Amino acid sequence: MCKIALIALAITISTQNTTDASTEAASHFINDLGHKALAILSSKDGTLDQREERFRNLLRNSFDLPFIARFTLGRHWRRADHTQKSIFQEVFGKYVLRTYSIRFGGYAGETMDIISA
Repeated sequence: MCKIALIALAITISTQNTTDASTEAASHFINDLGHKALAILSSKDGTLDQREERFRNLLRNSFDLPFIARFTLGRHWRRADHTQKSIFQEVFGKYVLRTYSIRFGGYAGETMDIISA
């Protein structure tokens, strides 16, 4: 009985350490990404179109857009052929990048705070 309790405790502690580490990594990722985005959006260098393009590049390099596209398509992904999947991933990526760069392109000095992870 004592061995089982010790094994359960060891598993709990190791899981907690992994959870803490992954929470910390996620918090760091979001914080870092947010600061990079705010730096791009608050920059006075270049035109609005140029800042939006830099913002799109940041998103493109920071997120797995092909995976997100696949997830978005859900169960329909399995029924699509290779060409349809490729086209959807390309169009979805362009849509997301364009939508968010336009929405954030009008940045007006807001700040970002991570409250909890």
